[in-house]
Amino acid sequence: MGGREFHFQQFSITQAHTPMKVGTDGILLGAWSTPNLPGARILDIGTGTGLIALMMAQRFPGAKIVGIELDSEAVRDARDNFSSSPWSERLTLFHGDVRQEAGAWDDGQKIDHIVSNPPFFRDGIKPASAGRARARHQESLGLADIVHVARERLHPEGRLDLILPLEALDELHELGTRRGYHINKRVNIRARPQKEVSRILVSLSGVPGLESEEELTIRQETGHAYSPEFKRLTTTFYLPGLPGDQV
Repeated sequence: MGGREFHFQQFSITQAHTPMKVGTDGILLGAWSTPNLPGARILDIGTGTGLIALMMAQRFPGAKIVGIELDSEAVRDARDNFSSSPWSERLTLFHGDVRQEAGAWDDGQKIDHIVSNPPFFRDGIKPASAGRARARHQESLGLADIVHVARERLHPEGRLDLILPLEALDELHELGTRRGYHINKRVNIRARPQKEVSRILVSLSGVPGLESEEELTIRQETGHAYSPEFKRLTTTFYLPGLPGDQV
């Protein structure tokens, strides 16, 4: 998924400048995340190319979406992607730090729903690209920062939806407990049926109790074809013939 452009059914993603290209994690979150409030004001933290924001705009016609991004190269792409989409009037892009720019992007009002595919690769060898390193490592934005922003700016009945590596679950539980947030929904993600869970989709709110825990497998046991459940989740986005099925 690393080309200069990526085409979906109703919009296209230009990604010539951003250090982080369109990936399965973002697509999963954008297709799964669902606001808890009607007419939602949605904030996409670390919007990158604007992929998740655009997916939310397609799925929820009444929503107004704000994408905020720190990386200037990603902002170049996101600006083009927002302006060329069918929902440009409902999309707003801010170039800045979500921890410091609250007055600019929220107008003092509470956000109804927050989504983020955060920079979570904190350990191991960092990529050579400085921009990619910033996007993938928690040098500029950590999970604690995202939870803090949610606690300060999210509507009391709103939700924070994330996609994370499984190993971040304990940290999320600890941060959530401190901030009065609870995991209400969780999807365990496997790359293939025989693989261990590697990612989780999680939805947090101030309401205690786990509503559901599910499992999703991305690809079938052998070959490159996507699983039936992945196809169902993404059916309104991908063009006919998923990329993985064409390999």
